[in-house]
Amino acid sequence: MSILLAGLFSLDVSALNRKGSGVEVMQGFSTDFFTTNTSSLGLVDPWEYDMTDLNPSGSDGVYGTVEAIDLGSKDAAADGVTKFYFRTRQTNDNAQATTRLSGFDGTDDYELLPFTLNTGLITVDGTTPDIKSFTATQVQTFAGSVDVFGDALTYQGTVTFAVDVFDAPAGIDTNDVVCTVTHVATTSETTAVQTGTSSTTEVGWTRYTFTVLIDDDSPTGVYSVSVDATDRSGNISELLTGTFEFVRRVEVTVQLQGAVAGLFTNEVTFLATDVSGAVLAGWTNTVEFTDGIGMAIIDDVSVDMASLSAKTGFSLRRRITAYLDGEGQGSVSFIGTGVGGNQLLGGDLNDDNVVNMIDFNRLRYYWYTDNDVADIDGDGYSAVGDLNILKANWYVTGDLQ
Repeated sequence: MSILLAGLFSLDVSALNRKGSGVEVMQGFSTDFFTTNTSSLGLVDPWEYDMTDLNPSGSDGVYGTVEAIDLGSKDAAADGVTKFYFRTRQTNDNAQATTRLSGFDGTDDYELLPFTLNTGLITVDGTTPDIKSFTATQVQTFAGSVDVFGDALTYQGTVTFAVDVFDAPAGIDTNDVVCTVTHVATTSETTAVQTGTSSTTEVGWTRYTFTVLIDDDSPTGVYSVSVDATDRSGNISELLTGTFEFVRRVEVTVQLQGAVAGLFTNEVTFLATDVSGAVLAGWTNTVEFTDGIGMAIIDDVSVDMASLSAKTGFSLRRRITAYLDGEGQGSVSFIGTGVGGNQLLGGDLNDDNVVNMIDFNRLRYYWYTDNDVADIDGDGYSAVGDLNILKANWYVTGDLQ
């Protein structure tokens, strides 16, 4: 039995080991913990049972509660453990209040006499539980175990949370340590599943472990995680918090046909499509190329993606099969020359996804000028290198979206 410090409770006087027959029932308690100043120690109406109506044989099964007594815990009471004691009044009892053992502190056995014990230990606890070491980890295929409360991104799969908790004297019931996960953008909330407890290297401390599953239906973005503990007396610990970011990501490598050696940047547009060819989403990234090869990252990719295409302002579109793996991640390579290669073919200067006379005329218009409109090979101006790429793809049409 537990109570809140400075709270009120109702105590049922029951199962006395000596039957009462219309006599006074006496109570013993420690005034270190309890007081009658804020509540009545008298009988509370209505009676739950009329003692004259009880069947002495007990065959009707109503032996039990006789009356409820309200008692308040002291505001300044220290944390600790005590008991209540009850008995019926005897004919040879001293009539003074000292027979009620109002100073009983729950430690000396001889003070129990001549009372009959009818309650278990009662804990008075006004101290909040200690809580610390809140962590979040995920085991990922290539990275191993990572700290998702740190710099590591979260992938699809199980995220494991752990927290260390200590409380005395009331203690904590296992289910009263709660971990809540909230998607910040949508405010959707879920309670992490508690998977177990274990002892830590510190005496009295317990480690609680929780998991939450990030799956195909989980929205991408930032998640806020909180955990707290409530002890058996209702004291609530400090709230510990953390955040992690879940992404569905594709890493893309792009090679530009005939690009010059060195460093330059160019915009690349990516389109994700499903199995029917419908466009799911698009991204335009500024990609830094070194010797014609660049890297790009696209986030918030749909789990329904079946293909990904890439195109620049001077190349034909290339589309290849692309799926996310079980962790919601993927990689696509638009590289390789010759037959079977997936590099982006140049020469489409008007963005109609075909190389023809319109593109040639645009190249001729900018011939031998510094520009980024008809510069196919990335050297900064239009010249023979650009013309050779355009000729190599004459009347070639790029892939569908």
